[in-house]
Amino acid sequence: MSGTPAIAAFQGRVTCRGDQLPLALTLVGRTASAPEEPVTLTFAFAEAAPPAMPEVLEDVRVERIEAGGFHISSGSRHWDVPALSCHLHRDVAAAFFQAVVPRKPRWSRRLFWSTVLALLAHPWIKRLLLAFRRR
Repeated sequence: MSGTPAIAAFQGRVTCRGDQLPLALTLVGRTASAPEEPVTLTFAFAEAAPPAMPEVLEDVRVERIEAGGFHISSGSRHWDVPALSCHLHRDVAAAFFQAVVPRKPRWSRRLFWSTVLALLAHPWIKRLLLAFRRR
């Protein structure tokens, strides 16, 4: 199966989770290409249930089979999965927040909200505001 390009090549420990149809099999781990990002690969099934797989695998490689479905291999073990499709999800939060620089609010706005929150920390001011709200 090494002739076809891999959909996902996990590195290290991969967790296998089973669920109900249609998304009945999910692999969660890290890839060699981006080890800092967790990757989730979910397989969509029509009617057939996925094969029984262990809860934890090592160094998993997933490839598409020409006849339809996917080939999952881990070391010397392998499974042919009759799934219709698979969905690869990467956690890009770290890259997103690194690219988007947060804006620092103006000093007047920071002062206003600091004062409001400090005042609301006192119980008698909280009671006074609630009394005005009831009227």
